[in-house]
Amino acid sequence: MPTLSQIILYPLKSARGACVESGQLNSSGLSGDRQWMLVTPDGECVSQLVAHSLSTVVCTMQPDGIRLEAKGHSPLDLSKQPRGERTTRQVIMEDGTDCQAEVAGTEYDQWFSSVLGMECHLVLCPRELNRRVEGEGELFRFQKTFPIHLATEASLDELNGRLEQKVSMDRFRPNLVLSGTAPFEDDQWKRIQIGEAVLQFSRACDHGCGLSNIHQETGVMGPEPLRTLATYRRANRGIYFGQNVTVEVPGQINVGDEVVILEYGEGLTDRVSKGTENPRP
Repeated sequence: MPTLSQIILYPLKSARGACVESGQLNSSGLSGDRQWMLVTPDGECVSQLVAHSLSTVVCTMQPDGIRLEAKGHSPLDLSKQPRGERTTRQVIMEDGTDCQAEVAGTEYDQWFSSVLGMECHLVLCPRELNRRVEGEGELFRFQKTFPIHLATEASLDELNGRLEQKVSMDRFRPNLVLSGTAPFEDDQWKRIQIGEAVLQFSRACDHGCGLSNIHQETGVMGPEPLRTLATYRRANRGIYFGQNVTVEVPGQINVGDEVVILEYGEGLTDRVSKGTENPRP
């Protein structure tokens, strides 16, 4: 039976993830995930594709927040529950859509600007969420397109069997990692239960943007693993690894929880993303 082997939070969007033993799944995703984000002076989201070195910023969970560390810089602590009134501003996400965010404070901006070598500003997800999955679904935070990204160890092992140099799971930045499956078995799932939570699969996760080619410890970008992945995981104009899922029933999850398959659905090449035509196998 499949098992939940890792739970990974990304408190600061596009920085390194932090593994935890348990988490609360809500309709907006894992509690504490993508709570913070960096933006340019014009309000555009700063991802690893904009600043590769963001991958080298290490996040460590603290009882009252997170600690950020970068080589050559003093640690920076961010409170889990910032106090006081905050001004809001409009920010622009990767897909070009805009939303509202709270300004974290100029005292943080110098640290991030120094680490990344570019002017940037820290923003916080507002208390009242204002983004919806695909414009009409559940409210969620600063995730790219869906609240949760799920992947399996077997799929990574299968990919690494084709690569000259193996890659680690952090290239694909999943929230939930499962063990005990066949490679890409998750293509066939529609609904699953982990612990108290029930998850619904929306579509496979497209990594064609190239972020998965960035080495997470060095920030160096190369051609792999997407060059190899594209030879056998290309469909619907994308390169697919793992699944985008939404939370149907919120609940607590823990590493080691068994995964129950509640319902099966379409295969990868039959699940067409919105706005695509002529899907190719």
